[in-house]
Amino acid sequence: MRRQRPSQSIARAGEYLAAALLEERNIRTVFVDLDGVDLWAHSPDGEFKTVQVKTASYPHGPEDGGRAPRYYFHNRGVQSADLFALVALDLR
Repeated sequence: MRRQRPSQSIARAGEYLAAALLEERNIRTVFVDLDGVDLWAHSPDGEFKTVQVKTASYPHGPEDGGRAPRYYFHNRGVQSADLFALVALDLR
């Protein structure tokens, strides 16, 4: 089995958490590995959506002393998904 980089492990944890939260709400999910899409989601009323999951492990800052810490979710400009799930791992 190939070892994942720490950033890949964080991303994968976010994908699993997002899928679990959707499944708790009776939205079926399928993991996919497509450019800009992490999950397929199918709601009970038949609606189908693609989901891009963005994960942060903790908030950053404040470096300047004046602003509250913030989460940063990196998006490389790929916006092909219908929905974005922003996951903060330290809050769950």
